[in-house]
Amino acid sequence: MTENIVKDLTPLIIDIEGINLNPANTRKHRPEGIDLLCQSLTTYGQHKPIVVQKSNMLCRAGNGILTAALKLEWKKIAAVVIEEDSMLATAREIIDNRSAEIGSDWETEALALQLQALMGGDFDIELTGFSLEDLEAISTDLSPNEENAPESLDDLQDELSATVTAIVPLDKGEEVKSLIEEVLREAQIKNKIDLK
Repeated sequence: MTENIVKDLTPLIIDIEGINLNPANTRKHRPEGIDLLCQSLTTYGQHKPIVVQKSNMLCRAGNGILTAALKLEWKKIAAVVIEEDSMLATAREIIDNRSAEIGSDWETEALALQLQALMGGDFDIELTGFSLEDLEAISTDLSPNEENAPESLDDLQDELSATVTAIVPLDKGEEVKSLIEEVLREAQIKNKIDLK
């Protein structure tokens, strides 16, 4: 299969041959997880690079993505190749995995609303890794009020909107505003920025 790597990662593309999966990786990926990663790479492309330790070309972050890319028979992959000793690389790898394990949970109400909004836009939610059965189970657990369910992602975005205040030096206000607007525009997030 031809690689599907987003254009912005082009400068980081290297040959996949010679990159080693980490046999001592502290997080093991189940086959169904690799299948989801294959689906993600095929549908959306590689959006973030893997991390490779230069001295031994050992994958230190992104073993699941690398495994999926190999399964898809990719010849190239986007990678950040860094020089660091094995002790530091191992410690960073462990804390990355540990933070993912203890640092986040699904916000089930927001998840249910977003899945419903995608369905309202005739999007195949199977492409999110969730099935209709998953959505039904989540919705049943939450007992959402269907009258208040958003009809589209735009409606959902309005519903989940927030106000953020940032304090920046007066002479940097316009510059910071432009940078924030650019990031939000690329993420397709509606915004209104006022300088005060």
